[in-house]
Amino acid sequence: MPVAIMPGTFDPPTRGHLNLIARAANCFDSLVVAVGENIKKTPWFPVERRVELLQASIALDLPELTDRIEVAAYRGLVVNFAATRGATVIVKGVRDGLDLAAEQIQATHNRELGGLETLLLLAEPRWQHVSSSAVKELVTWEVDPLPYVPAPVAAALAHRTS
Repeated sequence: MPVAIMPGTFDPPTRGHLNLIARAANCFDSLVVAVGENIKKTPWFPVERRVELLQASIALDLPELTDRIEVAAYRGLVVNFAATRGATVIVKGVRDGLDLAAEQIQATHNRELGGLETLLLLAEPRWQHVSSSAVKELVTWEVDPLPYVPAPVAAALAHRTS
């Protein structure tokens, strides 16, 4: 099976992200979770810390999949990074129609620029309302994020605000 890449900012990683990572990892022999920068966003955690948080969360919550999942930081265009890993498929999660519209445009660019196909996974209903932005808002208002983020992420968020 082809190698797949799942790019995102993951700032912070959520339980919805982990659900999508697990589902994608079960579809491919190898999944690269690519943690990147988004010039439109101001991150709470540096890229290296987000990589660490994802690795710790995957090890804790998805131990049976750790041998098939690589978490790596990247900079620049995802098509260029995908080429360095031999990936031929991009996997993205979609929560709603707004996500779908944005991902459709990105999928077209990635096919034109790098010949990559995009597989869109629909978010499970229990995670459709969870986003990194929503988690940040909850943390700002001192609401416990643990229902929405893996334990290592909750600890990092608590340390960030203390």
